[in-house]
Amino acid sequence: MKTLLGKGIIIMTIGIDDLRNSLNIGSDIEFKFNGIAYSIIPSTPKGILFGRQYSDDEQYFSSSDAFIDNCKIEGKQIKDIIGEIEIL
Repeated sequence: MKTLLGKGIIIMTIGIDDLRNSLNIGSDIEFKFNGIAYSIIPSTPKGILFGRQYSDDEQYFSSSDAFIDNCKIEGKQIKDIIGEIEIL
């Protein structure tokens, strides 16, 4: 989904089904939430890697469903804030 903000400014967002599909096919995802950049790398030996960019704060999840059900950003579940994240 694309959201147009003013003249020529486009913010890319993603839905929960698109997120699940992207993780299942192994697509890396970079996004911002509240001005902070995060990365999701689904194809690692330990599972799906999630963390803040330029930080050692990492979490691993065994599947896309485990990620969607358990990943939290600023105390909020990703599935509850998915419409607020900006895809980079």
